[in-house]
Order: sequence, then structure tokens, then C-alpha cells
Amino acid sequence: MSATAQVPPTIAPPPLRLALGAREAAEACGVSLRSWRRLVATGQIPPGLRIGGRIVWPLDGPRGLRAWLDGGCMPADDGRAP
Repeated sequence: MSATAQVPPTIAPPPLRLALGAREAAEACGVSLRSWRRLVATGQIPPGLRIGGRIVWPLDGPRGLRAWLDGGCMPADDGRAP
């Protein structure tokens, strides 16, 4: 018998996400969708961006979720949040 090397299947990288919808953003931040919506409504999360009929939150940049998390999750209406 000849030994043949097994080649692992090629797995495509996940698509590049520049922004997250409410469900994905809530999951990424570890809260329920209902809690996320309440935090948005009370100004404790930076406002999302409307793209078409959808509101999304950018991941990077000065107003992105990563900057908001790194900055201590300051409320958006505080003036110190991104």
C-alpha cells in the first residue's frame, strides 16, 4: 500500500464585516437583543448608521464599537463616547 498525504479541505475565510446589525452587535457585546435596543433607546450606546432601511454599528474607527468598548463604554449622550 502506498501512503498518500491527506490534504485538508480548503475553508474560505469569513466575509469581512465592517459593521454589525443590532443582533450581531448585541451578541458581540454579550447582551441580549432586547437589552441592546434598550441601551440604544436610552443613549447608552453610540447611535448606529442608517444604511438603506437597516441600522448598523461600525466595528472600527472613532465611532466604532471597538473604540466604544476600549473607551469604557461611556454613554453616547455623555459627550465622551466616540
